[in-house]
Amino acid sequence: MRILFVTGTGYMPEAVSGANVSLHALCMRLAGLGHEPIVACTPAGRALPGWPAPGYDVIRVADPVAAMAEMIPVLEPDATVVRAPWPAVRAAQWAAAAPARRLHVYFNSLSFERAFPAPARAPGLRYAANSRFLAGVCEAFLGCRVAFVPSVIEPDDYRCTPDGDRILFVNPSQSKGAGLVAAIAERLPRRRFLVARSWADTPADPLLEIARPNVETTAPEYDMRAIYRQARLVLMPSLLEESTGRVVSEAQLSGIPVVGIDRGGLAESVAAGGTVLPLGAPPERWCDAIEALLGDDAAYTAASRAARAHAARPECTPESALARFLGFVMR
Repeated sequence: MRILFVTGTGYMPEAVSGANVSLHALCMRLAGLGHEPIVACTPAGRALPGWPAPGYDVIRVADPVAAMAEMIPVLEPDATVVRAPWPAVRAAQWAAAAPARRLHVYFNSLSFERAFPAPARAPGLRYAANSRFLAGVCEAFLGCRVAFVPSVIEPDDYRCTPDGDRILFVNPSQSKGAGLVAAIAERLPRRRFLVARSWADTPADPLLEIARPNVETTAPEYDMRAIYRQARLVLMPSLLEESTGRVVSEAQLSGIPVVGIDRGGLAESVAAGGTVLPLGAPPERWCDAIEALLGDDAAYTAASRAARAHAARPECTPESALARFLGFVMR
């Protein structure tokens, strides 16, 4: 199959994000089976260090959605998949303008600033989401079936043997909970924290520095195993309504438990492989949850085993995720 992916952002190797890493992993799996993935994205400047060019076609245009009308007749894809929610609203309106137009819309974040066409107006639209939580929300919003298609995470790219004692926090922006992490680090001065910066640093949600003696900040890494090897625990206090937690799943592959927030699909991602706290829980409750794991060898061992088992659950293996995706685009 030739599959055209349409995004509204930059792409690898110039723009690295969780969504782009997941799409790249999916494209590599598709290409390995003889399919032909093509990604349409916006230009994004220079390549980031360490990230090779994708081994498949990438089309960079100023407005990928507007270019769909020209690209589809030329490329003749067997399926066109638009990443949602943006730019999928515009693409869905384009599909609704002609009943014969088929379009697959894939949600990997939760944001509905504008309405999608009613299912009766756009019979060619098919929807999927990357977590069961998000699929349920989208079904309620759209009033139609939304398939569950998990992100592709390649275990060998993340699995390691952790031997550090750090409490790891990835992507230190305010929306991801950097303020809360700073308060936790202040209350746990004998614990060592590692803050891993992300590649994205935007004026709207800039990365913050947590300046404390027990906090070390590290630059973004192409190979996240170098980061996870140092971690004994991962914090995921995101204030965003995350669809899922890719960092959670990556860490759990190596048996690293997570203390996360009950927001969006994070509880689904953490499950028994850690502890989930409610939104609004004070820093003291986070400290208690951390100490309950790090201060009790039996509790930590049980959480570590549960984390590893949860990350390897059958429905989320790369093979299962790919099968679910192919079933989605063949509908």
